[in-house]
Amino acid sequence: MKYITKISLYFIILLTNSAFSQDTTTFLPKYAIKFRPFAMVNIDPTIQFQAEYFLNSENSFQLSYGFGAPDVFDQNKYIKADIFRIEYKRYYKTIDMDNPWGTYFGGELFYKNVLYPQTAVKTEESPSKKPQTDDYTVNINVTAFHLKYGKTFIKKGIPTFDFFIGAGVRYQYNFNQDLEAGYEFIYHTSFNRIAQKGIYPSATLGISLGMNGWSRYP
Repeated sequence: MKYITKISLYFIILLTNSAFSQDTTTFLPKYAIKFRPFAMVNIDPTIQFQAEYFLNSENSFQLSYGFGAPDVFDQNKYIKADIFRIEYKRYYKTIDMDNPWGTYFGGELFYKNVLYPQTAVKTEESPSKKPQTDDYTVNINVTAFHLKYGKTFIKKGIPTFDFFIGAGVRYQYNFNQDLEAGYEFIYHTSFNRIAQKGIYPSATLGISLGMNGWSRYP
């Protein structure tokens, strides 16, 4: 009888351990690949992709890259554009199969380079003469740091949604390429498309859509 009692106790312990193992086994997000659709209608339109890697259910890193060219968007606003972002996110609510919504705060480093075409006129020409013009390029460089707040929806088998807003500071350094001496730009342009440098307030806002992958954690 005592052997039956021991075997029964061992069996109960085994079932209990098995039950606890099943309860603690869960799926957590591992990565997300996203696309920013509204970046295509920005001041400098680009095609932007983001790759987010989850260290765990509360922390992640994200890399972004965007590019643009006249052939891509059928426009002549700029010669080319490149955008880079690296970001850390801290989620204040664990994301798992039962909680697909996450709220996060984060910090982002941002860099943008745009080659913008311009036209200059010869400053020494007489007003009675037709002015000589020269085409040149403004090399636009923007480095920024943003503190961000965002909401993410990430659920296994369902498209991912991410909304964010942020504010910070940016350093802008623009310089002229291929501009001969004796020429000056014809007119000021919007959005600081002239040679200059300085520190300014900065803001960011966006929506991302994409796909996700999950890993099983015992």
